[in-house]
Amino acid sequence: MQRVDGVPQSGRLGGLPGYVDAWHDLIDRLTCGGEAAAYVRRCAAIFGAQLSSYKGHPIGELEAPMTRSFQIQAQGLRAEELPPEEFISRCEELGAMRARQGISVSDLLQAYRLGCEVLRARAYEIAPKNEYRETLLLRLLELLDAWMDQGMIASAAGHRRMELAIMRGAQERKAAFVRQVLSGTVPPSQLGDVAEAYGVVIDEEYFAVRARPREDSELHDIEAFVQSGNTGRRPRGVVALIDGDVCGFVPELPGRARSAQVVVGISGPVPLRDLAGAFHLATRALETAAALRRFGVFSIGDLGMLPAIASDHELGNVMLERYVRPLEAMGASAQAVLETVECYLANNGRVDKTARQMYLHTNTVRYRLGRFEELTGASLRDIDGMIEVWWALQRRRLSVSAAD
Repeated sequence: MQRVDGVPQSGRLGGLPGYVDAWHDLIDRLTCGGEAAAYVRRCAAIFGAQLSSYKGHPIGELEAPMTRSFQIQAQGLRAEELPPEEFISRCEELGAMRARQGISVSDLLQAYRLGCEVLRARAYEIAPKNEYRETLLLRLLELLDAWMDQGMIASAAGHRRMELAIMRGAQERKAAFVRQVLSGTVPPSQLGDVAEAYGVVIDEEYFAVRARPREDSELHDIEAFVQSGNTGRRPRGVVALIDGDVCGFVPELPGRARSAQVVVGISGPVPLRDLAGAFHLATRALETAAALRRFGVFSIGDLGMLPAIASDHELGNVMLERYVRPLEAMGASAQAVLETVECYLANNGRVDKTARQMYLHTNTVRYRLGRFEELTGASLRDIDGMIEVWWALQRRRLSVSAAD
């Protein structure tokens, strides 16, 4: 028979031969007949009166799961045993049930303490007033503490598992709603009802957003940043993790000054029903900025021609073949020529400014530009030629970033 450490076995305690019968009598009076039902009913009433998250729950709803656990506990106390696996399982189930009922884990654990206090108080009332009293009560209190500790641990574990399951379910439902809105697959007849559940006003305009977390980013921080533009004066938006990105729609854009460690693609404001097209633009802005390794909040307009260069692979490859591949035969010097041409175009065709920025002599700049024209047949003084070369060099930058 399993015992609580430090407590002598029944029948040998203090040499008192009648201890076992006295113990059984105390436990029977404490737990049998109408006493058990009265105890459970009293506990449920106390929980409902003193614990905030228990309030409002019908007494019967609170009593039912406690009854079987108390029956198991009564059997164990009578045999002076520690909690069996059945009791642990019952407590885990009770914790899960309380989580589904919306009862907090702190109130759940406090309920165990209150229940134990009720049982202790009752034991002091009915314990025999003879030579066994102090010994019986000490033994009972030690056993009750052991049962309460195990019950609290098991219930807390069951409550936590159910909480996580509830949270996962809520996140999955929210992600499904966001995905439907951003893909335009929510039936118009259902959009208003579903949106209202998330605090979304159907007549408001929203910005589509898509943020890509870095490997060292905390997802919660990214979600908070995306929604940081909400001042509380307008309806809030909804964001969720979809395909590895934080996606959704918000009534106000996040502050750009706070975006140094994240890349976010955004759209302009549109009605809720038009978010599918807006999200496509936000996605293109995100993919382009991410390819260029830029951090911040970007719209398609912020990136100029870069989204077209990033998405038009066929034309980009043609430009690469014409203006970049011919230089590959030059070996290591090709990089210097291409960097010079790129700097020259960024400086609106000014040789002197290019030379200063690259710490070169103007003749060196002219030589490299001439070498480029010679190998590619391009004219860096012709507007059409300059646009095509610029396109090729930007495409090359995107290709190098993607490869890295």
